[in-house]
Amino acid sequence: MRSRAGLISVIFLQALPASADDHEDDLGALIAFVRTNPLTDGGGWLERQNVFGHWKKLALIFGVADPGDFAACAEIASRAAETNPARRYRCTPED
Repeated sequence: MRSRAGLISVIFLQALPASADDHEDDLGALIAFVRTNPLTDGGGWLERQNVFGHWKKLALIFGVADPGDFAACAEIASRAAETNPARRYRCTPED
């Protein structure tokens, strides 16, 4: 995806055929890596609310110059909501 400011870096999270515990362990390791990596500093997590009301991480948006990672994430969340209005999307800081 190309933004007005350049290339957007995105890490998509997918549910792979693995146990729930393995998925949670993998997600925890990714979150720990993101928190300590200067390349993802200022990034935003794109999240979607599931049917139980819990927010689940879908993707990490990072590496955007101006207007910034969080603005790019908010734009993607807005477009996702337009495409699928039955779902709620939001962005949260990477830390």
